[in-house]
Parts: sequence; C-alpha cells; structure tokens
Amino acid sequence: RDAPVFDYLTASIFPRVAKLARSTALCPKNELRSDEPSCAVGCLPITARCWSAGCSSGEEPYTVQIAWNIFQEATLVESGPSEAVALQTIATDADSSSIRKATAGEYRSTVENISDDAPSLGALPEGWRTAAFDKVPKSNGRYRVKDHIQNQVTFLCQDLKTSVPHFDRHEDSDQ
Repeated sequence: RDAPVFDYLTASIFPRVAKLARSTALCPKNELRSDEPSCAVGCLPITARCWSAGCSSGEEPYTVQIAWNIFQEATLVESGPSEAVALQTIATDADSSSIRKATAGEYRSTVENISDDAPSLGALPEGWRTAAFDKVPKSNGRYRVKDHIQNQVTFLCQDLKTSVPHFDRHEDSDQ
C-alpha cells in the first residue's frame, strides 16, 4: 500500500530472497541444487516462506503476495521457468475477528467509503487491482481477492507471544 516500500521490495529484497531460496533448494537426495540443467529433473519446487505477524485484516500479506507474484512473472519472462520461486505466506493475528476479515479477503475500493468496517484497497496500483481482485457484485464498490491469491496465503489465529506458525516442510521444498 506504500509504493516506495513495494518498489524497494521488488527491486532489492525479492531478488535476494529468490536467489537465497534457489541456492539452498534441495534435490530429492537432499543434495543442494546446482546450476546444471539435469539437476532440475526430479527436484522439488523451490519455495520461499514469509510470515506476516500481526496481519490484522490481511492487507499486508495479500499485498506482499501480489507483489511477489508480479515480481515472479517478470522473472519468468526475463529468465525462464528454472528461476521460478513460489512464496508460501502464513499470516497470523491474535484477534479472531481480524482473521475472519482477512480470510474473507474483501476490501473497499477507497478510503472515503467508510460506511462499513471493511478495510480499504487504499493506494494499491490499478494494475494490481485488476490482476488480483474481482469486484463483488451489488456491493457498493467492494473487491475480493482472487482465489488463486487467497490460496497462496494461510491465515491463522495465533498469538506470537505464545507460539510461532509451523511451515509444513513436507508440502514443498526445504526453504
């Protein structure tokens, strides 16, 4: 929601995360991947992990996931599928009503429409809205996160003072 922050993420942080994920990815025999083309055969998908602690109504984890997906699309166009890195995002908050809102993934189009308690898309770039949200019919300007993005973010009601989320290491690679 803050353009300079997401510009920095996509230009500086995301490339480093993707490079680290690729450099530490394992092949089936728990051997580190190499740059050899034969290594990609039989290797597990490369996945980086993200934890959004105190995610409230979900704007941050969804926006990071959307930005990552756009970054990956550009990477694939530029470098090809061998450079692909998925992002597994777990978002936690201690407040169950916030988690319900986040899981629903519905947001107002603007901050001005404050007649309900739905969070806003705020200053999200229009291209991101089109790529990541569907307009909810008969909803007075509300949008819903598209299913494929909702499926990339897992929301948990969890207090970070008492526990941390568990990333399932058996569903994907060893990242």
